[in-house]
Amino acid sequence: MKHLYHILSAILLTSAAIVAQPARAQEEQAQDDCWRINRIDHLFYNINICDEYAHIIKRQKKTQNYYTEAFVIPKTVKYTIPSMNTGSGSIGSGDHYFPITELMDSCFYNATSSSITFEAESNVKIIHSYAFHNVFNVTGTLELPSSVETIEDNAIYANYTAIVIPASVKYIGVSSIVLDKATTVIFLGTTPPEIGIDGDYTPWNSDKSATSKEITVQVPEGSFDTYKNTDGIGDYFTCFGREKDSTSLKETTAGGRKGIYSLTGVYLGEDDSQLPRGIYIINGKKVVK
Repeated sequence: MKHLYHILSAILLTSAAIVAQPARAQEEQAQDDCWRINRIDHLFYNINICDEYAHIIKRQKKTQNYYTEAFVIPKTVKYTIPSMNTGSGSIGSGDHYFPITELMDSCFYNATSSSITFEAESNVKIIHSYAFHNVFNVTGTLELPSSVETIEDNAIYANYTAIVIPASVKYIGVSSIVLDKATTVIFLGTTPPEIGIDGDYTPWNSDKSATSKEITVQVPEGSFDTYKNTDGIGDYFTCFGREKDSTSLKETTAGGRKGIYSLTGVYLGEDDSQLPRGIYIINGKKVVK
């Protein structure tokens, strides 16, 4: 009798496993059905048509898996889909615009592009590891959009001369913004982001990093002490520039102040020859480069 009990238990467990396998397979298939990898206007995307968002991914070509074109990272990507039914419900056919929320691992790794910038009102929230790694043909200022919240470890290793970090950024990982060529780091938030530290490594240095003395840090008015007391910022950088209030700076530029400014009021110097494509305030006038 006891032997029969074990046999019946084994049969029931096997039956349950057989039932569970199709359920898991259907769930995995539904997940697969949600994603579409497509090349659109030189960029490769992984588009989730169920939850309606998109990621930029590494170039999907065997002969050349890195980007060479200069481009602007758009805020949305247009994708045409047929009417279908997935695990998340029915999606109508026709053109759909999906917000680009993440730059995935190594998406621009080794890119030889001369300019990579963001479209206004960007939706990018996360810049993943190696997204801008070994991008050495770019110059000028990288102004991260105000949507960015996380910059992962080893995300940016490029030849920008200035980096603008918006107030939206909550975390900056280890070796995430390596500053070989940069002379200026501009923080727009009155509260510093959380800083990733691993031993002697901060977000700003790697085995090929610039020294902290070569870089000037600019912070909003009234926040100097907070930044200076933040590990990974105050104990790494030694040169803090004059505190700037981006709001009053923007009002001053509208009055005709000389120099180059971003649309958010960040001062970018006097030389416009190295500026990436975009819209700037130059000597008090709006200019499209």
